[in-house]
Amino acid sequence: MTIRSIKFWVGVYYIIFQISGAVIGAALFQAVVGMQEGQTLGYTLPATGNMGQAFLMEYMITALLIFTVLGTAIHPGASVKPLAPIPIGFAVVVGVIIAGGVTGGSMNPARSIGPAVISNTWEGNWVYWAAPSAAAISVALLYKLVFLSVQVSKEEVDMLANGGDSTATLEGAPDLGAGYRYVSEARAIDAMAADMSLQSVRIDKNRPKVSAPQAQTGGGANGVASTSGRL
Repeated sequence: MTIRSIKFWVGVYYIIFQISGAVIGAALFQAVVGMQEGQTLGYTLPATGNMGQAFLMEYMITALLIFTVLGTAIHPGASVKPLAPIPIGFAVVVGVIIAGGVTGGSMNPARSIGPAVISNTWEGNWVYWAAPSAAAISVALLYKLVFLSVQVSKEEVDMLANGGDSTATLEGAPDLGAGYRYVSEARAIDAMAADMSLQSVRIDKNRPKVSAPQAQTGGGANGVASTSGRL
């Protein structure tokens, strides 16, 4: 949602279904296995009680996971997309190893909300919402700025915009000063394609017209000579 790789409402559906799925899954687990008093169904409770430390730990491991997902499964043209589950799974394992003893290694609010609802355990639950959400948004924005954007001079923006179709493509690009704006790589490619199309139209308009006899015989000097020979 942050880098617009999916539509906003699709992202909302993902959130709703993940949370509801987590709650239903925890309820089914309780129904099948049972839960004695004091059990929390695997709720990820901060071990040290230091919420600041728990927040930082969850932020770091979620940032690692999000960066891995963006670089392997989301990045346009990434050659490793078919193998993306491997590095993503490795990032999850590393995150759990690093933070498992401190926060439980949640990395996803849905992971913590399911057991919290069914076991009615809410201590430190805000950490598992705030830290992963902050990490996901900040890393996605940074990744977009560094890896999914290209520098385009203001002169190039104005030139393409004045050409016609590319106005909407580059309009609203953030001004970073020093004569440059950042635009997404896809938008820049669209603008360049539109500009090339406009240049092609201009070339066609400036090309000399070919008479009917020339067109029938192939046009150009050979066509003129062939027509003259028949006359």
